[in-house]
Amino acid sequence: MARYTPDLGAIRAMGSTTEIANALRDIAEEGARFAAGIAPRRTGRYAASFTASARPGPEGVQEGVLENTAPYAEYVEWANDDRVLGLTVDYLEHGR
Repeated sequence: MARYTPDLGAIRAMGSTTEIANALRDIAEEGARFAAGIAPRRTGRYAASFTASARPGPEGVQEGVLENTAPYAEYVEWANDDRVLGLTVDYLEHGR
């Protein structure tokens, strides 16, 4: 029986490419659009404050980043129990 042994160096190298960064950024941007669409609105500032990017993470492997830069984003997410980012992650993982 054959046994698979992953080549971690090759996986890291692949995860560090521009192509992976672009793919992760695209997914984060889709998340930003979704989050803005379900965000509660009082002034519109929170909905307009989602940003999406890709950046090198541990060991240079790219990671997609979706964040809200409004100073009260944590309050909207947790204290209001709107869970906009939480619902967005659910959408990206299961509902696309």
